[in-house]
Amino acid sequence: MKKDWKLIEFISVDCTANEGEWHSESEIKIQKNGYVINNGKKTKEFWDSSIRCAKKPLRLKIRNICGDETIYKVE
Repeated sequence: MKKDWKLIEFISVDCTANEGEWHSESEIKIQKNGYVINNGKKTKEFWDSSIRCAKKPLRLKIRNICGDETIYKVE
């Protein structure tokens, strides 16, 4: 199934818990102009379709431009 990554607004990973309250270890917000805000720091870089964190992620949260959020468990 093909994903349209242009519709993604925000991505976050939780390395602390695989259910319950969300703990964001790393997050990326994609601005309308395509530049990335990485963990709250504005950059002049475009998103390379990845997110990095120091620990193994347990969950991934993706929010699209309509505000819909989906949480995936990482195995």
